Amino acid sequence: MSEGGIPEEKVLVAETTLKDMFTDLDSQLARREWILVDKMTMADIAWIPQYALFQRNNFAFDPYPNWLAYVARWQKRPAYITAIDWQPYARVSVTSDCRRRPKVTRKPL
Repeated sequence: MSEGGIPEEKVLVAETTLKDMFTDLDSQLARREWILVDKMTMADIAWIPQYALFQRNNFAFDPYPNWLAYVARWQKRPAYITAIDWQPYARVSVTSDCRRRPKVTRKPL
C-alpha cells in the first residue's frame, strides 16, 4: 500500500492515465493555441484550477513543452492576472516559471 492506503497498482494506473492525458493534450496544443479551438473557451478556463492542483502535488510538466507554453499564455491574460490579484490571501507570481511550483507570497488584507 502506498501512502494513504491506496494500493500501489491503482497509483500506477492513475499516473499512467495522467501521463497519457497530458501527452494527448500536449499533442493537441502543438497544433493550436487553445484546447478546443483557436480562442480561449471554458475548456481552457476549467484547466486553470486543475493545473494549480497538479502543480501543488509536484506533477512533472517538463515532458509537455506545448502544455507549458499554453500555461504561459493564459498566465499572461489580463483576466487571469486580475483574478489572481483579487485573491486576498495568496498571490501567485504570474512571471514564475510555470514548470516549477509557484512562489506564494502573503499580502496583508
